[in-house]
Amino acid sequence: MPLPVARLIEVLSEYPHLTRKLEFDDVVKFSELVYLLKLPLSLLQSPYDQSSLPTPPVYILDFIRVALRLERNAVKLLWEVLRDAIWDEEWDEEVHRQLGHRYVPLFLEHGQSRNLPFFFLLPPTRVCLDPNCTQPVNRSKNALHRRRELTEPSEYDVTVFTHDFGPVPGALVSLYCRGCHTRYYPNYYVHDKATTRTYYTSPPRYIQCKEHSFVDRKTCEIFSSMMVNAGVSASNCARVFNDSIANKTVQAFLSSAYRLEHKLDAESVWDALFLFWLLEDSVENDTVLKLDHQAPSQADRLNKGLYERNLRMVGTGQEHWNHACDLCSWIKKSEDGGEGMYLGLAVLAHS
Repeated sequence: MPLPVARLIEVLSEYPHLTRKLEFDDVVKFSELVYLLKLPLSLLQSPYDQSSLPTPPVYILDFIRVALRLERNAVKLLWEVLRDAIWDEEWDEEVHRQLGHRYVPLFLEHGQSRNLPFFFLLPPTRVCLDPNCTQPVNRSKNALHRRRELTEPSEYDVTVFTHDFGPVPGALVSLYCRGCHTRYYPNYYVHDKATTRTYYTSPPRYIQCKEHSFVDRKTCEIFSSMMVNAGVSASNCARVFNDSIANKTVQAFLSSAYRLEHKLDAESVWDALFLFWLLEDSVENDTVLKLDHQAPSQADRLNKGLYERNLRMVGTGQEHWNHACDLCSWIKKSEDGGEGMYLGLAVLAHS
């Protein structure tokens, strides 16, 4: 759980009347649910403000009340008591994933109508990455400067294809820098007048394969292994995901229309994997991936990156291009036992 039990007991010991009214399990669920809501809640305040929100929006309180079947006053009191302790816990995507097994159904059942999806995909930064793009801390003449805050959130619906839960509704949120006119997305950022997407150097957990679709990193890793070790096609990767990987328990909370319309297909598999592989390659080679922003399709956008990567890999570009081992090379002696001939295997590619 995000809030350690010892810390939870310590906080509750100061409010004995609260423990008399509520079960301990209710308190645990409240702390976990608020932790899962930290991303959308964080947009309601400055990234430089590390304090918890004094009062969350009404729709947030209403969601918690309905999801946990608590009285409104109990939710308000729990917020007042636990908000600081929960806010002190650092956000962790792995904890978010683990808690999803318990809470995704609640978000699907009670969150969608309140615009609260379980997956809330944000840029990895709340301030501009350009070190020269700053703003004064206050209005005084000699005020210190700090990285400019990103503002103007823009949101639209997406589907996140996950290894744990199958396809789940989510929201993509982009943020804008008014200083250098750059919009930041979950996977990349782009200047208003630029034609290039610049991807972040840290590999994302969720790969954007299409404008309204993401595939999680774990699924990309599984598909990569299936292709390398078993020669599985992209079409069959999609079939395996749709038939076997998707969590049937979670999918039961989605409408049949949504399940039919949001199935993984071969094109999306390739788009996700090519981008995943390019991002892995950029990390391995300590480079920054840049792709066309206004490409007609994701496939066209990826072609440039794949072509540049292939050019680099030709000839001496491969890591072990000049190695020799007993598996791929040997020396064949002449019939009279004299000078031998060196033989080696080579892989030939053609287009």
